[in-house]
Amino acid sequence: MFFYLSFLRPPPRTVSANAKDVLITPQIANDLRTETFEGHVDIWCCWIHESPTGAVRQPTRKLTAWKGSSSSYKAIPVDLPAGRKAGQSWRLALWVPGRSSSSLPEDVIDVCPASGSAKFGISILPVTSSPILFGQGGKKEGPKQERIWRSYALPISPPTLSSVDMTSEQTGRPLITIVEQTSFDLDKKIWDSGLGLSSWLTELCRTDSSLAQSKPIVQELKDLLLSPSGFTAVELGTGIGVVSLMLATVLEPFPGSENRHILATDLESAIPLIEENFASNKPHYTASLSAATLDWEQDLEKCEALQDIGAIDLIM
Repeated sequence: MFFYLSFLRPPPRTVSANAKDVLITPQIANDLRTETFEGHVDIWCCWIHESPTGAVRQPTRKLTAWKGSSSSYKAIPVDLPAGRKAGQSWRLALWVPGRSSSSLPEDVIDVCPASGSAKFGISILPVTSSPILFGQGGKKEGPKQERIWRSYALPISPPTLSSVDMTSEQTGRPLITIVEQTSFDLDKKIWDSGLGLSSWLTELCRTDSSLAQSKPIVQELKDLLLSPSGFTAVELGTGIGVVSLMLATVLEPFPGSENRHILATDLESAIPLIEENFASNKPHYTASLSAATLDWEQDLEKCEALQDIGAIDLIM
């Protein structure tokens, strides 16, 4: 089971640039937010501003000490970033020290850590707020945010040689940013199973991985995924599209992207957020990646997208 940092009380969407701070209530819990992390850890934070020349990060600092359930409803003031100006948008990142990779920013999750590093999921997963817009005058805050961001680093980079060598040691790794809702809707947040499968598939596709040696069927899967002939895959219950998106991205350096077709399915209510996550990360993949409604209580014939994709090679 993974533990996730999130906001029980999220920051506002807007706040005056003249204000001193904003109130938040951090939370560390499981994927459904039903089990609180009962350990004692420090929560750190920093402000991030996306400028035309790149991300500007203010100095990091300790925000609070988390002491299990007794900390669950504690509102904490967070000083606003120095030098902020009206019209700017900043994001607030929270994390717990002890990450698996020191080469990445504190708020980025390493999906496939290097050999010798802590395994994926051991550390509490960090979180970033949606952008907070600073306005002029007054001190009144806008409505509370309803979304959070999580960024994931995959061990890939564009191939510079005819043969692709994808390992966990590469630099310049693409960052996949996934948006979740802060609500308790089950189809609008990340689940342990999605992250676990994404990490396993990413490890399998590494050229320095020994996973395929474990069983013949695992080797068959790797051969299918890396085949230049491509494949057609369907993901059931994709949630917010994590597994399909990460698979399309991790395979991008390998020949055959134009022949890969991945259909992510879930209930109708989940489709807009899935499509948004696919669209916002489009620079990282060229495979055919789409979303469609598939209600398990209805006949398969009612899912037109399934009828259009032809033979299916892989079901996730």
